[in-house]
Amino acid sequence: MKRNWELIDSIVKTIAESDKDIFGVNDFKSAETSEKEIKYTLKLMLDRGLVFDETTRYGVVQVGQLTWMGQNYYEDKAQQEKYGKY
Repeated sequence: MKRNWELIDSIVKTIAESDKDIFGVNDFKSAETSEKEIKYTLKLMLDRGLVFDETTRYGVVQVGQLTWMGQNYYEDKAQQEKYGKY
C-alpha cells in the first residue's frame, strides 16, 4: 500500500484543529478511504513521529495530539497553502 498524502494532510489538519486528545479510525472515515488505509496511514504517521501513540493494550490503533514534528508539518502545510509552494 502506498502513502496517501491527501489522507495524511487531512488527518494532521483534523487533529491540529480539534480539542480531542485521542483519535481512532472512525474519526477519519470517509467514502474515499477504507478502514485498512486509515489504519496503515496512522501507523505510518506513528512511525514518522507525527502523532503520539495511544494504541490500546488490545491493539486498537489510536493516536493522540500532534508531536513537535507533527506541529511543524501542519504549520509548513499552512504556509504553503497561504503563500503557494516554493
